[in-house]
Amino acid sequence: MPATDEGSINENLVQQISKNLANTRYTFGVSSKQYQTVLEMLKTSIADLEQQKLCGRKNDTSDVENLILLLERELKI
Repeated sequence: MPATDEGSINENLVQQISKNLANTRYTFGVSSKQYQTVLEMLKTSIADLEQQKLCGRKNDTSDVENLILLLERELKI
């Protein structure tokens, strides 16, 4: 996962995943393989950040929270 020198993920990652989810949802639908792939990328990103946190690597909490909020929003669709 891309990270800055301070250990925080790049804010552009959250925006890019959000844009990709929206694009695949509107183009292919929520049951499409394309949408499910992007959603899985989001889940993987969250899991990676949580693992880094458990290993003691400092992450920007707002980045993790933004990814989790994005996931929760998408799962409600």
